[in-house]
Amino acid sequence: MRRRNLLAASPALLSLGSAGCGQRQSHPVGDAPSLTKTATTTHGIGRFLIDLPDHFQLLPNTSIELTYKKTDGFRKTEALAVRTAGSSPAFAAVVANRINALRGSYHPDSESKSDFISMRRLRDDVGSPVVIRSFYGMLTDVFVSEVFVEAGETVTLLTARASTQAGREPPDVVEGKLIEIATSLQGVDPATATAPGVCLGKALFNSTHDGEYVSISFRSTLWPECRFTVTTRSMLNELDGGLLKRVDSNAALLSKMGFRSNVLRRGATTLGGSLAEELLETGKDEGKTVRTFMGEVLLKVPATFAKPQITLVCKMGGQVASEYVEPKLSDKESVALWDAVPTSVRPRAGAV
Repeated sequence: MRRRNLLAASPALLSLGSAGCGQRQSHPVGDAPSLTKTATTTHGIGRFLIDLPDHFQLLPNTSIELTYKKTDGFRKTEALAVRTAGSSPAFAAVVANRINALRGSYHPDSESKSDFISMRRLRDDVGSPVVIRSFYGMLTDVFVSEVFVEAGETVTLLTARASTQAGREPPDVVEGKLIEIATSLQGVDPATATAPGVCLGKALFNSTHDGEYVSISFRSTLWPECRFTVTTRSMLNELDGGLLKRVDSNAALLSKMGFRSNVLRRGATTLGGSLAEELLETGKDEGKTVRTFMGEVLLKVPATFAKPQITLVCKMGGQVASEYVEPKLSDKESVALWDAVPTSVRPRAGAV
């Protein structure tokens, strides 16, 4: 059995429990020669900010899940950044591609013999938000409601399920709430914005939701095998003792499964202004070096908007698309890059 990086191989098991998005800065990133005085860009990550080297770009399909406890007939929606600032295609093409995909599907019981049901624009102009309704799976009484909207150069897809079944969330109610969220979106520069709400790219949500789960990823154009992912959870009530306790409790099981890694560093740190833990590991995957660096806020009380659980993961090397590659950075450079990033995570002024 091949040996693999323990953290890289099992992120779900261990974590259970094309342009910059903001203001450019220039300051030292670590003490490795190739990283000193690296220009950085400030990005919005939910209600927080992070500084990354300029060549890191927000990846499409990063997302925010908004939950609602007090809204009758509507419980949650997922917001996907299907096109990020500075990238393509145009808004109209994004919408057309989705409609074509639905019309190209097969549904034996629908009138059109496809999943597509309807499309409508909220305004007459080409930039109007677009509402699309389709069938969910092979069912005829469960639907997917989608709203495409462009704000701050980010094309966002809001999606939620609806149903005509008794006691379920009806399509008109679901789409009404999605439209309300879509029309309230603001285009902002997260680095300077002071309005309350949560950022996805350059789009700001302030939809009076009760909870949010944010998952935002960035990849380097200079080091394509290097990726940062940040998640924040505001409604985490069950505390599990933290990252290191969770890793240790699963170590024996993962060892039996053939996962091996070497620890570069582990222990206490800070993240987003809160006490946190970190684990920096290196291992092999298909003979190539994989480094997985992980930091997580150590929660002592249930998470809130102001004090969410924050998890930051940096993956270097390993599988990229269909091939396995070595990291371009050395161990020393990788640690230097990591040391600069968690310390830059901070609350966005006025976000809460």
